[in-house]
Amino acid sequence: IITRLSKKFGIDKSIFKKFCFVEKENEFYLANRNVSAFCQKNLYRKFGQKLLDKDGNITNELALIFGKHATKNYVKVDEKLKNRWLSGFDLSASEIKDLGDFEAMENGQEILVLFDRFCLGYGKMINGKLKNKLDRNLVFC
Repeated sequence: IITRLSKKFGIDKSIFKKFCFVEKENEFYLANRNVSAFCQKNLYRKFGQKLLDKDGNITNELALIFGKHATKNYVKVDEKLKNRWLSGFDLSASEIKDLGDFEAMENGQEILVLFDRFCLGYGKMINGKLKNKLDRNLVFC
């Protein structure tokens, strides 16, 4: 998973050194070492941040925490587009002024959405639109 994030988004692997990756019931979680040790000794079903969804895509939680470290496969949005994104709307590629280094822009791969120094989640470029994959529980109306 670390190698995938490093290759896909250019995130330095050293950022993950203080965390543990735990597989539990075929799902992968990220937690600090103390939480991991405690939860593995006790009967907790899930703990930490879930890394991948059921389809193998990164989760928005993972994107929100580590996306700011991306050096590729991201787009930067302005204030107007940030508000649209956080409201759950898709974005047209023609609206986005700073497309960053977008190797995966046309093939439906995950693309991080950045505003200022913050990651707002991720989307997938499909037919010239950046499809919003922000969890609907995180959408601001």
